[in-house]
Formats: sequence, structure tokens, C-alpha cells
Amino acid sequence: IIPPVLNVLNSGMGFVGVPGAGPNALAAPQAGLISALAKGVLSGDANWRMLGYGVAAGVVLIALDEALGRLKLLRLPPLGVALGIYLPMSVILPTVLGSVIGWFYDRWARTTANPEVAERMGTLTATGLIVGESLWGVLFALIV
Repeated sequence: IIPPVLNVLNSGMGFVGVPGAGPNALAAPQAGLISALAKGVLSGDANWRMLGYGVAAGVVLIALDEALGRLKLLRLPPLGVALGIYLPMSVILPTVLGSVIGWFYDRWARTTANPEVAERMGTLTATGLIVGESLWGVLFALIV
């Protein structure tokens, strides 16, 4: 499924950094990151100091998350922090808003007569919205 969908998206919108991509090209930060890492390692031009800083930040975040977990305080998941640093604001803002809405929904769901069903319906609804948005993006690329 993935290769035909990527071909449709590439021919309809293009991807940032690909030759011939238009002004409305889709961002592909993951592909750009992996490409930059592979080129840097293979050519020997990788910025090892920056990669070392990233490793150090990861170690500090893991230690901080573990310490907060032992203290029974809020957790600070390293993956969440890394995604916040790595992804553009246009992706992070809806993710944070969805998390806050989900937190309020789960609090409300625990007060219902059947909290397990209410929480499951919230998860299914959120999943349906994500899948629907993705399918619409592919359909839009087909139309374009």
C-alpha cells in the first residue's frame, strides 16, 4: 500500500527537497533527517559533536524521566520531548491539543456508568479522526 500512496502524493504535491517539488510540497522531516544522517556518515562529514549533544540530551531526559517516575510526579517521556524538538510546530500544536482534549475526556469518562466503554470509544474516535485525515490527504493528492 505504501509505495503507491507515496507515488500519488509525490506526483500530486511533491515533497520538500525533492527536485521539481512545487511551492505546496509536503514536508517530509523524517526522510530529510535520515537522508542527512546517511549522507553525513557515508561521506564522513557528519557533525559528530551535534550527534553527541543529542545522545547526551537523550541520556539526561531518560534519567530525568526515571527520577520523576520514582518521585510519583509528572513523567517526562524522552520520545515526547524529542518529537517536540524534531517535528514542526504545525504538527506539534495539534498533537498537544489532542492530548489535552484526551486528558479531559478520560477524566470525564471515568465518571460515567461504564468507564471502560467510554474510554474505548474515545480512543476509537480519535483513531478514526487520524485515519480519516490521512485518507483525505491521499484522496486530495489523487484529485490534484
